[in-house]
Amino acid sequence: MNHERSLLYINPPRECSLLPHLRRANWQVRTVNSPGERKPSALAGQHDLGLIHFPERGDLDRYVQDCLALNDGDWIALLPREMAETPTVRRLILEHFLDYHTQPVDPEKITNTLGHAWGMANLKRQGTSQITDSRDEEMIGCSPPMTALFAQICKVSA
Repeated sequence: MNHERSLLYINPPRECSLLPHLRRANWQVRTVNSPGERKPSALAGQHDLGLIHFPERGDLDRYVQDCLALNDGDWIALLPREMAETPTVRRLILEHFLDYHTQPVDPEKITNTLGHAWGMANLKRQGTSQITDSRDEEMIGCSPPMTALFAQICKVSA
């Protein structure tokens, strides 16, 4: 596949062995060290997906909300195994993320997950106009978040 897919990677570790692997897999990776760091080059335009490397400590609710505000696309979480077992983090993952991975990082698994998420996002983008066109009389608003919400409601109610 020659198409470069765009990925916003938040909080990559200093020694990140994952970045070269992602670039070899045709991902155009933009990084920011934290959601508060607004690098214009990294945040220019919409990214296909986001990958958030969870910090070891801090206000995770606020951190996740700040990260999600940077990009409207789907997100994958990357976190320590012990952190995935806490109720707060499980809730955050269920509410805001398409998928998650625990450390240590397996580059092949992350690449497969991102590829699947990218494919699903593409299907969603292609189907959004059909959903909006076929159900205009039932839905108020056609912004991407409203369309995504309506698609989720239709999916759950089917």
